Amino acid sequence: MSTRRSVEQMMAAIEREKKINLQRNLSCSTVEVYLPKFYFWAALVCSSVNLSVGILGLFLTRDVMGYIAAGYFGLWALVCGFLLWVSKVWNIVVCRDKGYFYYTTVFNKVYKCNFNECEVLCNTKNRIVLKAKNKKFYIDPHSINIEVLMFNLNKSI
Repeated sequence: MSTRRSVEQMMAAIEREKKINLQRNLSCSTVEVYLPKFYFWAALVCSSVNLSVGILGLFLTRDVMGYIAAGYFGLWALVCGFLLWVSKVWNIVVCRDKGYFYYTTVFNKVYKCNFNECEVLCNTKNRIVLKAKNKKFYIDPHSINIEVLMFNLNKSI
């Protein structure tokens, strides 16, 4: 029951952040869509814990299984470090008055796409998939200011 409550509190915090940023950006001509701050902090805590356990495992063990466990926790620390990178690099800059947006991938590659060239392939609870020419864009539906992008895409159709 407590896990469900904490997940509900996390989602409520993300929704509050989305609402505050949406109200602030309604009059702006350029709006940035980005991942919630909670993703960054959760990945930071996860990578710190895994790295700490991995390092402690290296110093406190004397057998092979301890080294394997330390390697396992070190690998998870790398995965969480990649999630840290993703939460800071991935974004979409929506230029509402010019009719296009810039999509920055997790590997820092930037794509420019016009609203009228783009169509929504999938809009579910877990992901939004946009298709433009020969490229598919995958977007987290919990992203901050995603409503601005979806409004401009629907307006251009």
